[in-house]
Amino acid sequence: MHLRQVKHFLAVVDHGSLGAAAAIVNISEPALSKSIRRLEDELGVRLFDRGTRGMVSNAFGEALAAHARIVASELGNAMTEIEELRGMSKGVVRVGTQPSATGWLLARAIRRLREISPGVRASVFEGTVDLVNKVLAGELDFILVALSSMPPDPSLVQEHLCDYAAAVIGAPGSLAACDVPPSLERLAAQEWVVPRRPDPLRLKFDEMFTAQGLAPPEITVETASAAMIRAMVIDAGCLSFMPVDLFHDEIAAGQIVCMGGEAHVWQRQIGIVRRRRAALSPAARSLVRCLREEVLHPRPRPARVPSG
Repeated sequence: MHLRQVKHFLAVVDHGSLGAAAAIVNISEPALSKSIRRLEDELGVRLFDRGTRGMVSNAFGEALAAHARIVASELGNAMTEIEELRGMSKGVVRVGTQPSATGWLLARAIRRLREISPGVRASVFEGTVDLVNKVLAGELDFILVALSSMPPDPSLVQEHLCDYAAAVIGAPGSLAACDVPPSLERLAAQEWVVPRRPDPLRLKFDEMFTAQGLAPPEITVETASAAMIRAMVIDAGCLSFMPVDLFHDEIAAGQIVCMGGEAHVWQRQIGIVRRRRAALSPAARSLVRCLREEVLHPRPRPARVPSG
């Protein structure tokens, strides 16, 4: 089995027809058909069900595709690393993150990375689901997530970086500014802006109420955008349940305050998750180092340009 056969096979799997796949891999349709036939002969099985609507991978094809994607990804990583070591390129690091939980730390680490390696480019995938599968498939170098939300998997390895606290926040004058935390019954009647399910923060927010036999509040706005949450808290008077460090500048400026009381705070661990048997590229290793350095020696944030 050759790498070009793997690429040909995956193109047919992804596009469902010889014609479309041939255009992607830039060979003729007869040549692609011959490549697929040769691969099937080598394996001794048919990989596709052929019909009037195209070619659909069968059980043998699906089994091969799962491993072929990893092989293709790792070979691509190897070529990228060789090019970086030869100085032909500066590299790309592909990282996944949960925007409401870890985006703030990743942004600071990328800033540090750009200062020491200005040619490195970061490709960031934000999401709350499917992050693990993307790592396992080799689509992401690693993910930066809240570790408690990760299911155990022997193919993955985790590295704890730091802890963070999520808390109920609001603008001064809101319930969040009270010296004595209000009851959950009172909180349930307020307007809220929180991430959508299945974001772990949203699930914990709901649990905060259901654990006491209360229905979760009606949500005014659902969003993973920190900028939108900031605006809804400061300008619209909503409450939210978010990582405190995400709004460090606003809290320091007195625009946002945190509600006291252990019942309204959630401590979590943030860390890196990657494949156990896959080597990180030089660019990915550099970003991991920057994450560690940012945790150990955080630097002042750049000054904001005043608006207006």
